[in-house]
Amino acid sequence: VIFALCCIVGALLAVYVERTQGLPAAELDTKAYNGVLDWFRELAKQFLISFLPVALVFVCGFNRSAVLVCGTVCALAGAFCGALGVYMCKIAHIGAFLSDMICCGVYGFLIIHFCAVAVSFSHLVKTAPADSGGMFDEDLKCYLNYFAATSSCVLALCAAELIVRLL
Repeated sequence: VIFALCCIVGALLAVYVERTQGLPAAELDTKAYNGVLDWFRELAKQFLISFLPVALVFVCGFNRSAVLVCGTVCALAGAFCGALGVYMCKIAHIGAFLSDMICCGVYGFLIIHFCAVAVSFSHLVKTAPADSGGMFDEDLKCYLNYFAATSSCVLALCAAELIVRLL
């Protein structure tokens, strides 16, 4: 709910900023890469930027502030996705528009889902000392596996977006 409402707010904010001439006109980024090394540098840059919210949520899953931080991350991701959706509508190249919107939607879903997992795990951390059967170790393994899977999906989304940009 937070994500959906913030998508709407982000879209409305993007329309307002564009109407007041605060946002430049969208253009298709047809950046030519000089080689494979430049492509990997761009991939690393996009992955690190996209990975920061995932890392923040992961760290907050170990303490009591997870609900507040995850709610804020969901709100910011929603506002970003809504604003990006409005901004990307100006692109004439339909392939780049669709790939960016699909990647943005999947990224938003990954963030929302990982926030829910982190909040759930933070509730388990509170009761961990009372755990006598070793169930916390199993939950920790699942949490780390989910973090690794989410990180891999973010990397795959960044690579897919850059590959579509090259075509």
